[in-house]
Amino acid sequence: MNKLIVTLMVAGALAVPAMASAQGGGHGFGQRSQEWFSRMDVNGDGVVSKDEIARFTEQRFASADANKDGNVTADEFKAAREKRREERMGRRFSELDRDGDKTVTQEEYTAGAAARAVLRASRRFKRMDANGDGVVSYDEMKAARQHRRGRWR
Repeated sequence: MNKLIVTLMVAGALAVPAMASAQGGGHGFGQRSQEWFSRMDVNGDGVVSKDEIARFTEQRFASADANKDGNVTADEFKAAREKRREERMGRRFSELDRDGDKTVTQEEYTAGAAARAVLRASRRFKRMDANGDGVVSYDEMKAARQHRRGRWR
């Protein structure tokens, strides 16, 4: 029963950003959500089915259940989260280390930060350009700001 409850909770938490990303409406969903979506979309068709979400959730639970007793303790949960965090940090470091020498220079760091800023700005612009005409009007910018404020209230 515990496994079912945890599985349903994780599936529900993952379904919203995955479906929003699949439909192109991922307001506020960043690179991490895109990575999750890519991992869940096993067949690469650009959408995540219920079966793919279930499979992803089961795999995630199994990887967290270190002693394979069918339950995840708080310690196992924390260890699994830390492992994913370390993996993310490793990927991020590899992205920054453009020459692959296992060190990040100031130039590599600055270039990586600039590339991420450009990507974020591009995504932000696309979200604000409600009618897709390639231009953001004052009304579109105002509506985007109100939408953002409404999300945080």
